[in-house]
Amino acid sequence: MMRTMNPAEVADSFGERRYQSVNVWKPLRGPLRDWPLALCDPRSVASTDLQARDTVKRDSFIETYQLHYNSGHKWYYLSDQMPNEALVFLQADSRSTGMLGVPHAAFLDSLRHDGKVPRESIEVRCLAYFDDDVQ
Repeated sequence: MMRTMNPAEVADSFGERRYQSVNVWKPLRGPLRDWPLALCDPRSVASTDLQARDTVKRDSFIETYQLHYNSGHKWYYLSDQMPNEALVFLQADSRSTGMLGVPHAAFLDSLRHDGKVPRESIEVRCLAYFDDDVQ
């Protein structure tokens, strides 16, 4: 990932440093009632709920996970989320020994969806690099 996201001279300096991929997501208009984003508490996900998947492109690939339904999953979302409210969550951690990130999905909230204003949102993925002595 480091080589595809950074110039070669910078990527080489990262070596084996720990990194995290963090997602920042927010609506551009609000209150958001059309397909809000829900986050699943990773502590409620069993390893058997996950199936590894590869996304392959012409010049790169990435491994992701398909989350399969489990009635024990705990999902959360911001009701009527406004543009000044951002969701910030972990996508990946290079030193992860358990859950690799926070499962998330948009969903149709049939109780609040009024069909008047289609969702417009923005997502930014950030990479944070850590020194070797940071645990």
